[in-house]
Amino acid sequence: MREIIELDGAEYLSHTYKFAELYKQYLKDSGATDIVKRRAVLTGNETKEELAKKIAEQGAKNAADMVKLLYDEKADMTEKILPLFVVLDDGEEMPPTRKLASAMAHALNNGDFMDFLQSLM
Repeated sequence: MREIIELDGAEYLSHTYKFAELYKQYLKDSGATDIVKRRAVLTGNETKEELAKKIAEQGAKNAADMVKLLYDEKADMTEKILPLFVVLDDGEEMPPTRKLASAMAHALNNGDFMDFLQSLM
């Protein structure tokens, strides 16, 4: 098993492109895209400090809500996309969920991968 972030060359480009297409649909179908779009409630009279605080608080709330949604409420959907984070070589069996989740965590915390993924989305 190779993680998506371990691929290189044309294999990396092709696999990441296909991944991005499926991942976009997953985020939409799960409702995660709606959470990301939530903005802080502003009056328009905030100081720079208040504005920064409100935006940071909303970002933290959005992140917490997204984690709960994807890993609890929609865990069945998330489990189905985990294999997208790996490539199995001939004869290899699908690894257990914990290994797939680890591959997902590695990819989502990899700056180079996330930069490229975001450019595809």
